Amino acid sequence: MRFFSGIILIVTLVMVLGCASNPKNRATPEQMATLDSLLQQRSFVIKADWAKPLPTQSMGAIANAGLLPLGSTLNRIDLAGTESYLRVSGDSVMARFPYFGEQQMPGIYNPDDAGIVFNGVPTDFEMRPNAKQGGYNMSFNINNGTESFQVSALMLTSKSSTVTIGSSHRRLIQYFGKISADTKE
Repeated sequence: MRFFSGIILIVTLVMVLGCASNPKNRATPEQMATLDSLLQQRSFVIKADWAKPLPTQSMGAIANAGLLPLGSTLNRIDLAGTESYLRVSGDSVMARFPYFGEQQMPGIYNPDDAGIVFNGVPTDFEMRPNAKQGGYNMSFNINNGTESFQVSALMLTSKSSTVTIGSSHRRLIQYFGKISADTKE
């Protein structure tokens, strides 16, 4: 009987400690106010440091052949030295990201710029608080003339950000980086 009581006590402690909220992960009012101010101005940029394409058999073959950038794996492709950003300026959005992944359907291929590039006024733009993670979710749709993109971004109070891009012609890809005020005029 004492054995079962000990096990129940240990399981209860693990559950209570595991489910307890961690104050280190909570956003301070100052962090939330800083992010609120940055996003309300609608003049910010998310600069990506690394990318994560949708893992497929073909991408695995590319990774195994050593064709990814130096220091990269299939789950974490280093974007150092590349132009990788999503910029929001008023009602307009602009993006330039390198693309790693598979094209889903034939389309216009530009050998000079095979990345994800768009610039314009998006449709269905939405910015809403994310109470669970302490930041904001942004989403919109945009078309660059040959391809349609569905973009969503999670922006946290730590200023880290995840941008997920779906496309009418390519497989899903995620970019991870930092959000900051846009200093480009």
